[in-house]
Amino acid sequence: MEKDILGTLVAFKAAGLEIDYKENKETGEKRYSVEMPGGSKWIWTVAGEYGGWQNAHFHKGVEETYVVQSGVVAFATEMSGNMYIDYYDCGGLIRSQLDEHHNVWMAPGAIVHTVKTGDPVGNPDNKSNSDWWPAPGLDAWSKAMPDEAAIDAYLESL
Repeated sequence: MEKDILGTLVAFKAAGLEIDYKENKETGEKRYSVEMPGGSKWIWTVAGEYGGWQNAHFHKGVEETYVVQSGVVAFATEMSGNMYIDYYDCGGLIRSQLDEHHNVWMAPGAIVHTVKTGDPVGNPDNKSNSDWWPAPGLDAWSKAMPDEAAIDAYLESL
């Protein structure tokens, strides 16, 4: 699958855009991201062999739109102290709202495109001063859910 994206990354690089690559050593998740002129960002995420939860967070000035390319994704949110979770498969479209605490679980091998848009509000407490704020309550709740439970709940919903 990663070979499929190489042409796109080469085109971004040829246009003078910086490509960032990160791999999560715990989950094996790989992320390729490109910041566009004007501050929007595109991220291509490939889940690792075992899948897993990302880190719960929220944004004060940036909204995220997720498009599921393949596999199954869970999107957990916290609103007024209540936790919710929805499941998406290929073609699924998810949009986070400003100040919405959210977290993403990706099944093994799932692929997601994320587009970040808006006017970032920097968090001085993180190293990059990016518009990324931790959501510890949702993080603890979502990561306490076994991955098998997420898959079973999704399959039962079909």
